[in-house]
Amino acid sequence: MKSDKRQTMILIGVALIAVAGVLLYVALSQPAVYESGSAASYSQNSNQSTTAPVSVVVTERDYVYPIDLNTATLDELMSIEGLGEARASAILEYRDYLGAYTDVSQIMNIKGISETIYDEVAPYLTV
Repeated sequence: MKSDKRQTMILIGVALIAVAGVLLYVALSQPAVYESGSAASYSQNSNQSTTAPVSVVVTERDYVYPIDLNTATLDELMSIEGLGEARASAILEYRDYLGAYTDVSQIMNIKGISETIYDEVAPYLTV
């Protein structure tokens, strides 16, 4: 009788470890650039703009802000403080994935762009 209980407890323990392994695998196997969700679910919530455009002309680099996310080049995005080459490339890759941005806040779906970074760069971006 005690042997059956012990075997049952061991099997339950092994099953829990297996379930934990599967959950860990699923959690860590998200795409490298995008966090989660689909473009369709983001476009439904993206009709609201949270920031007002800021017009700034930077004469040193000859870039006019805000920069349109749907036409921006890598160099234009890299000119914004807080966006290095990696984040700028990720923004362009995500644009290719979406087809086009419908709201600036969609860049928060990119891995590596937190709400803090978004708050810093959003005034320099538009769609």
